[in-house]
Amino acid sequence: MNMRYYIIIFDKELVGNQVFRDRIGRLGETYYLFDGNIVLLRCNSSSRDIYSAISADEFGTKLMLVMEVNRTEYFGYMQSNLWGWLKEEKTNNQ
Repeated sequence: MNMRYYIIIFDKELVGNQVFRDRIGRLGETYYLFDGNIVLLRCNSSSRDIYSAISADEFGTKLMLVMEVNRTEYFGYMQSNLWGWLKEEKTNNQ
């Protein structure tokens, strides 16, 4: 089964919350970006299921966006380990 890729952007107030991070981490492979409030996620879930899993209980009123992304084309200037993460995941799914 092919994995799907998502970007999750959430309220910076949740950056240090380990319960929130653990919820995201249980869903699949993660890569955190910038100030820690943006994460790339590789998993088999839908965006609705991801949102439901991470927004339950005390996080239900926190701002967040879960969006599926297509990795067939990307470009930019980032940390070298991100390029490795993207390349590794792409190689594993071909």
